[in-house]
Amino acid sequence: CALQMMNGSGLHHLPVLDGTSVLGIISIKDIYHSALIQLKEDLENLFASDAFLQKVVPRLIKNQNPIILNPSESIQSVVTKMAKHEQGTTIIENDNQLMGIFTEHDLAYKVVAKKMSLTTTSVGEVMTVGPDTIGLEATMIDIVKTMHAGNYRHLPAHDGYKVHGIVSIEDLYKILGVEMEKDFARALSDRNNRWAFGV
Repeated sequence: CALQMMNGSGLHHLPVLDGTSVLGIISIKDIYHSALIQLKEDLENLFASDAFLQKVVPRLIKNQNPIILNPSESIQSVVTKMAKHEQGTTIIENDNQLMGIFTEHDLAYKVVAKKMSLTTTSVGEVMTVGPDTIGLEATMIDIVKTMHAGNYRHLPAHDGYKVHGIVSIEDLYKILGVEMEKDFARALSDRNNRWAFGV
């Protein structure tokens, strides 16, 4: 599927073809947003799933070393550091206080599209100000609801004092897929056991 192709190749956009004609372009954000909507609609039936009840934030941000920068830094400096560390999102803080986040989306739509200077524009001018955060005790359900409500792809994981990492929708879905496969396998095993014992 398109999502597997994107994850396998690292692409964020794919052309939609009808034979040799290009009908449009689908982005990974479009796919994940549609998936979030579907998940939201299905949540009532999935509340009992172990996958949705797990506190997954520590697992999602394990071994992360998020980039934390000052709002006065230039876009050129920020993007250079993001490229060096191969990260698509950076945390913006001032005096250890979370001020915002800056993502590839911000770069494309707020800087490049508006032809802003990379050297004279500070990241504080174009960052997403005051982003919603999730706590370290958040469950899968909490994350999905927050992302859906704000149409987010990234959420800083904050314990009330500091940012410990960034939860991305890509990482969330990777874990979700694995855990739901486990739930399905357990349910299938339980059903087979009931049949074996004539229950």
